[in-house]
Amino acid sequence: MSAFVDEAQVCARGGRGGAGCVSFRREAHVSRGGPDGGDGGSGGDVWLVANRNVASLMAFRDHPHRIAGDGTHGQGKKKHGAGGDDKVVAVPEGTVVLGRNGEVLADLVNHGDRYLAAAGGQGGRGNARFLSNRRRAPTFAEQGEEGAEYWLNLELRLMADVALVGFPNVGKSTLISRISAARPRIADYPFTTLQPHLGVVRTDDSEYVVADIPGLIEGASEGRGLGHRFLRHIERTRVLVILLDLSDTFGADPATQLEILLTELGEYQPRLLERPRLIVGSKADVAGPIADEPHLDVVVSAVTGDGITGLVGRVATLVSEARSAEPEPSAFVVHRPAAEGVRIERQDDGSYRVVGRQAERAVAFNDLTNPHALDEAWIRLRRLGVHRALTRAGCRIGRHGGDWRPPVRLRTGGMMATVVAKIGTSSVTDESGGLRVDAIERLAAQVADLRSSGHQVVVVTSGAITAGLPLLGLGGSSRPADAPTLQAVSAVGQSRLMAAYDRSLSDHGLVSGQVLLAPLDFMIRTQYLQARQTLARLLELGVVPVVNENDAIADDEIRFGDNDRLAALVAHLVDAELLVLLTDTAGLLTADPRLDASASLIEEIVEVDHALEMVAGGPGSVRGSGGMASKLAAAKLAAWTGVTTVIASAGRPDVLRDALEGGAGVGTVVRAHQRRLPARKLWIAFAVGSKGRILIDEGAERAIRGGGASLLAAGVTGTEGDFSAMDPVEVVGPSGVVAKGLVAHGSASVGAMAGKRSDQLADGVDPLIIHIDDLVVVPG
Repeated sequence: MSAFVDEAQVCARGGRGGAGCVSFRREAHVSRGGPDGGDGGSGGDVWLVANRNVASLMAFRDHPHRIAGDGTHGQGKKKHGAGGDDKVVAVPEGTVVLGRNGEVLADLVNHGDRYLAAAGGQGGRGNARFLSNRRRAPTFAEQGEEGAEYWLNLELRLMADVALVGFPNVGKSTLISRISAARPRIADYPFTTLQPHLGVVRTDDSEYVVADIPGLIEGASEGRGLGHRFLRHIERTRVLVILLDLSDTFGADPATQLEILLTELGEYQPRLLERPRLIVGSKADVAGPIADEPHLDVVVSAVTGDGITGLVGRVATLVSEARSAEPEPSAFVVHRPAAEGVRIERQDDGSYRVVGRQAERAVAFNDLTNPHALDEAWIRLRRLGVHRALTRAGCRIGRHGGDWRPPVRLRTGGMMATVVAKIGTSSVTDESGGLRVDAIERLAAQVADLRSSGHQVVVVTSGAITAGLPLLGLGGSSRPADAPTLQAVSAVGQSRLMAAYDRSLSDHGLVSGQVLLAPLDFMIRTQYLQARQTLARLLELGVVPVVNENDAIADDEIRFGDNDRLAALVAHLVDAELLVLLTDTAGLLTADPRLDASASLIEEIVEVDHALEMVAGGPGSVRGSGGMASKLAAAKLAAWTGVTTVIASAGRPDVLRDALEGGAGVGTVVRAHQRRLPARKLWIAFAVGSKGRILIDEGAERAIRGGGASLLAAGVTGTEGDFSAMDPVEVVGPSGVVAKGLVAHGSASVGAMAGKRSDQLADGVDPLIIHIDDLVVVPG
């Protein structure tokens, strides 16, 4: 006969996820097939499920391991691997699942209650999932994730209506054998039952389940004997039947027995004393006089059958009352959320270990020697904040210190990077308009340092107008406002500013080259290509381009623009990896430090939103047209070109190298987006103001947001403002601003064409309002 097992351990292990596939489509007559590696399937889960057909935990005694199925690997032609089969493990109703340290994880009360014991690992993504405009042929894929593995303790707490409680040898086993069909072991010598037994008692109009609880001893609530193992089976019962031995041979009188038993129950779980209970005197056939035992509710003899019928009836009444007053027991599960983020652990050998599922997933590639895979891993780790966590943990590189500096993402996968460094007016000039030669020399030294390491640097500088004001006797508390004066001042200050850069760079053996750019250089395709080719050739020749805005002709930009936006466009023009905006503060702060002394540095920005733009505030100083708001706008523009931006203090030593290598607290880092907008659309979206608005309906908005659609007259519902052909306008749908573009017709013509199909327009009238090449969906 199999033994009853009410305690066991189980090792639950989720299935391993399948690996993603690296594959490329190669077929006859199919050009540029591209990557087509499929994803691996996820591993199966291990579930513990309560089942009324399982009586004990015996199945786990000799075979504790339960393992779910593994996911299969992905294949070519974008064939995804199959997911692993779940492992469903049946346990008895009333099973409590505990962790290794004793915390309760789940209580499976009713048939069908489920608990996820071990989740399967995620399948790895195939190389087709890493295709992008900048990565046309990814040669790496993700490995599958290992499934979770846990050792759990299982405890069975019997689901019974009545518990027979008493000392050993008081007749519990004999009683349950008399009132039910249960057949526990019975003998005519002293012994105690080592495992509980259940029996079903049937009356004329009801039935209930009785549990024979192994005998208790004094101190059971403190763990003496097998107390805790026995007492837990009482927890779920509705009625307690406390048996007291009335024989003269028992070592304690009934009153003492009752006091001890109630004390043990109360100390184990005080609410057990609130359960309905019946005090029963046992072994009446060998008992002495019981007239002095007024606390007894029933006196029975399991041998002769005296009092049994009355006992069964009274217990049935108590069970019925308890059932009607008590809601059905419900299962509960303590959810164990997956650990988010990462943590840093210091090892005994002085090394640092990055721990966390997300960090492990970030580097779960099949070949980390592949530069593109390594590039992707760095992107993920930076998004998780691993570099900041390591720095805060005190991680240093080498024996002699130095900040831990993860490399900036380089699109080439190599160690060379192109850096655009923009320095503001307030950093290169003083209050009187004089040039700060020391600041320019410090910047030149840092440029030379990066150049010596193989990096390329483009300098974008402000300060021409401020430097020209004192030379023309126009200095003062406010700068001139009219465009002709500003153009003239710029022409004078430009040569002075360039001379300072030329001297400082030549001291380090570098040759500088002045480049003046205007807005049309980014709007007109031929000028854009010419500017790009010029900068590329200067870098090839080893020249350090020093870029400034052509203020002598760009009147709109003088009044409303700034060189921060120009620097972002230059970064896109030269395909830079990093844009550094140097200013007179440590970066973007949580508040204006002049008004709030508790303002702190915002170290990293994932997405520039309206809240951050409000934090950045308004325009710059009297000497400059920029300010933190313009730097944040430039960083937003650069992010959509795939360029990372660092806003940092120009006075920080080695600020360019720290920005490039991820130095701790270098400034505010604005992450780059994966998606890159073309240069023309970048200018339309970010650099060109709006002359008016075109209102569109819901269908036109869906077509534009879906991509690949020009704006036609049929989708227009109206106009706002006065604009001419090829003016920039905002396209506004029911949800707000959808896009910006260069309109093909004036406002009057667009208003007359609104809502009309091509067959409703006059002959020769083009229904095209904004061509797709002149239309850009505004990034969020």
